[in-house]
Amino acid sequence: MKSPPSENQPLVPFVKIITREAPLIGVESWYEGITNETECFFGFPFPENLFLFTKGTVECYRDSKRMEEIPFGLAKWIEGNEARLPETYERQKAALETRADIRQWPLATTQEALDALRRMEASFVQGFPGIVTTYLLPLWQETTHLFSENVFNQCRKWRTETDPFFDRSIETILHIIHRLFELQGWDDVYTRYVSHSELLESLQSGKLNKNDLEKRRAIPFAYIDGQLIFENDLGKELSKRSYILPQDQTAVSQPGEIKGNPANVGMAKGKVKIVFNREELGKVEQGDILVAPMTTPWYLPAIKKAVAIITDEGGITCHAAIVSRELGVPCIIGTKIATKVLKDGDFVEVNAHKGVVRRLS
Repeated sequence: MKSPPSENQPLVPFVKIITREAPLIGVESWYEGITNETECFFGFPFPENLFLFTKGTVECYRDSKRMEEIPFGLAKWIEGNEARLPETYERQKAALETRADIRQWPLATTQEALDALRRMEASFVQGFPGIVTTYLLPLWQETTHLFSENVFNQCRKWRTETDPFFDRSIETILHIIHRLFELQGWDDVYTRYVSHSELLESLQSGKLNKNDLEKRRAIPFAYIDGQLIFENDLGKELSKRSYILPQDQTAVSQPGEIKGNPANVGMAKGKVKIVFNREELGKVEQGDILVAPMTTPWYLPAIKKAVAIITDEGGITCHAAIVSRELGVPCIIGTKIATKVLKDGDFVEVNAHKGVVRRLS
């Protein structure tokens, strides 16, 4: 934990990186991988991470100041360790192979499922140096040009081969937790909210602490360095660590309009349906406008019904952008605030030529 700030020391803002549907157990491994495993592998400090749980999805925030320094640290590391770059790729490949292997297991007993969970968590954590080289390095190269063309091209090639690493690892961890709950006869609405240690304790005692889990379902909370912090206490607790969450960026050009980046051009009108997690997929009907923090493959049934897609985040190669182009659906990405400003049932016009969403009623 960072020491408390002095009276005049400005708080460091977190910057939002990504939104995913992930269980708390998956986030514990995610934190270990992106914060500790990366530092151990590369030999220099990586940014602090904060995970904010809301409505079944997780927003990952990162120390904005340290994020600016990481590309320079990585470039220096590569100067003396370029021969180790393939190791980061091999770690991700190993995690994908572990995932494929585990998906063949029957998970017929609690012990078999626990063994699978430990294996998947370990390989997920070990794969995170590959996130830095195959995902982040190509993004940094666009603005910093710190890396040689050979390194850049190699890492970009590895990215195409290991792109499913993150989402498939998270999906497999959630699959195993669901199976453990099924074997115990527990209500699977709590699978996203139990920690690894709580799961082990519950398996030993034969019962869940539903009061704690129900509170996490009902109230947004954060995870940072092994600690759970509920919404009302978050500002104070982050201040103790010298951090602050950013205010929402208002991507609004005029009243009633939201701006983003066109990912696939076109025009559409329809009713808004906001989907945060897979349990909400069923509310999307033919002709609706799908609004989400981001999309992943499990959104596909809803995407096929929608006449347009709007997301808070994403770049031109994100899932929503790629699928919208494949299906010919107008798509606007990177609005930052669509899920916060729009409501289910709003009637909107999507102008994906200009990247503008206009509320009609």
